Amino acid sequence: MSEFYYMRELNVGLLIFACLVDIALLIGTIINYKKTGSFIKYFLFLLINVIVMITGECFVWAFTGDITKILWLKLGAFLSFGCGSIVNTLFIYCLVSFVREKEKVSWRYANIFALFNL
Repeated sequence: MSEFYYMRELNVGLLIFACLVDIALLIGTIINYKKTGSFIKYFLFLLINVIVMITGECFVWAFTGDITKILWLKLGAFLSFGCGSIVNTLFIYCLVSFVREKEKVSWRYANIFALFNL
């Protein structure tokens, strides 16, 4: 077996571990959902999108090189790259909403970033 396949198995294992950590974080966030602010809502959406993105990357690594699984490969690439820009945008909204709990900050720059990012 070539080195690519060993690296592929390692990367799939690491992605599965990262997905499990994010799922645990999501469950913990849902269980302790006491705040009604916008930060926690953006954070929940961010975690869900990260889980979907990591799942897509796992599909890409797992099915690369297998021509019979081309549909799964395309789905993985779509999820990975599609959710990537959404994750970036949600991260900016999380930051702004977190800072807005302490100081008055405008949403203008987050909206401009979201416009150029999507």
